[in-house]
Amino acid sequence: MAERGEGVVEIPSRALEQLCDEMKRGLPVEKIARQLEFFRFEPVALPLARLANYAALLAQRMGRAEPRIFVEANEARVEPQRFAGLWGALVHAIRNAIDHGLEQPVERLTQGKDARGCIWLRASNTASELTLEIEDDGRGIDWARVRELAKSRNLPDASESDLVSALLTDGFSTKSSVTAISGRGVGMSAVHVKVLELGGRISLDSRAGAGTRWRMVFPLAASDHSLQVILARDPSAGTAGSPRPALAAAASS
Repeated sequence: MAERGEGVVEIPSRALEQLCDEMKRGLPVEKIARQLEFFRFEPVALPLARLANYAALLAQRMGRAEPRIFVEANEARVEPQRFAGLWGALVHAIRNAIDHGLEQPVERLTQGKDARGCIWLRASNTASELTLEIEDDGRGIDWARVRELAKSRNLPDASESDLVSALLTDGFSTKSSVTAISGRGVGMSAVHVKVLELGGRISLDSRAGAGTRWRMVFPLAASDHSLQVILARDPSAGTAGSPRPALAAAASS
């Protein structure tokens, strides 16, 4: 039996059954070819799992309690070459969640939280877009500190949008000291650059004491979103067992 790796394409059994059923019903050859082509795309669950492993190792390296990490990929797939550079950039968002976001166990317990923090890595598709989210249940962003630093750098600070833009500015960091992990101000700026290169957009939702969620939305090329039909029809798609619901996957042919 062949081992997993380069040259091996994994097809979910449910999706293969559906394709076989449609072929028996006379699905046009062109549609069969497009759907088979889709399986060459990379399941987003794979790079998200790598990010989850990195988060666990980083927490260990920093002497932090290992967070609970939930991957909710909803069977999403993307063209691997197009998105290859994104996953490396998202390491910065993971670093922020571990180093800036999640509190130490004692601090969490005093706030009525579980001693171990949580991180959610989510992906979902529509017919035309891929949405990625990185969320933690940590302390949230200190917006007063962000405004103070934005003023000191002569950056706009009148609105929430201004402050988010400041956070995405190269060299901007709320940490007073620089470490090997963070504080250099290149993290979310690097993520922002990669999101823009892919034609995407990025948004932020952060509340004091409740956590932070980064959301990135990317347009899918015609060759991407025209092939979502098989997995979108699979009623078993999605990841169970998370304390928060996954984003619903939806697509149309």
